[in-house]
Amino acid sequence: TWSLTPTGTLPEGLQSFTATATDAAGNISNSSANFTLTVDSTPLTAPVVTDIVDDVSPVTTSLTSGSYTNDTTPTFNGTGKVGSTVTIYDTDGTTALGSTTVGAGGTWTIAPTLTEGNHDLVIKATDPTGNSVTAAAPITLHVDTLPPPPPVVTSPTDQTGTLVSGTAEPGSTVIIKNSGGTVLGTAVADPGTGAFTVTLSPAQTTGLQLTAIAQDLAGNQSPGTPFSAVTSNALQPPTIEVFDDVTPNTSNLTSGQST
Repeated sequence: TWSLTPTGTLPEGLQSFTATATDAAGNISNSSANFTLTVDSTPLTAPVVTDIVDDVSPVTTSLTSGSYTNDTTPTFNGTGKVGSTVTIYDTDGTTALGSTTVGAGGTWTIAPTLTEGNHDLVIKATDPTGNSVTAAAPITLHVDTLPPPPPVVTSPTDQTGTLVSGTAEPGSTVIIKNSGGTVLGTAVADPGTGAFTVTLSPAQTTGLQLTAIAQDLAGNQSPGTPFSAVTSNALQPPTIEVFDDVTPNTSNLTSGQST
């Protein structure tokens, strides 16, 4: 047997070695087969999630730990050590939901498939030498693809035509629309009782058909609950509309704007 220690420091990257034997008479053997190894002295860093994209309507947005979503395949984007492998594990820490190699730019993307319910996602990086490191904390996502039940609307009795009350799934957002789909008002149902009161603008006093919809935290929307607005001759408070007609910016103004 024989051993040899290189006299200098090997550079980073792929290295290829061959060996020859020389006898006492100076005869040199043929070269051995190539022996390759990769020198990697760059420390492995924990993977970092830079964005989680929910692209399932009606609410498309970036997610953070603790978010509710109706997207069963949200897209995770992040950064890590080039060439390392990033894997997303489910709550048990052993079920791999997706894996990829960090690209030359130091970025990675994984779109894991998530089942209905809560997930504490563990993100781990490993390098070719077998080192591994886990992100500091799991990312919690609540997957909910089931729509809430339709809200129950109490027949409007407010003669000003500005208030609609009822009950809906606790914590959901109740949306009131007219027959043309225009949103007239929204309110969040009480987290405990589900009671809500929506203020309508403009007031609805001619008995027109309206619709109430409940939207849960994940963005799922219930079937609509149709109901009729009040019919009333009650005096309504005036509305103020202001138009800026001086160029270069001419437009309708809202309260608080400058002109």
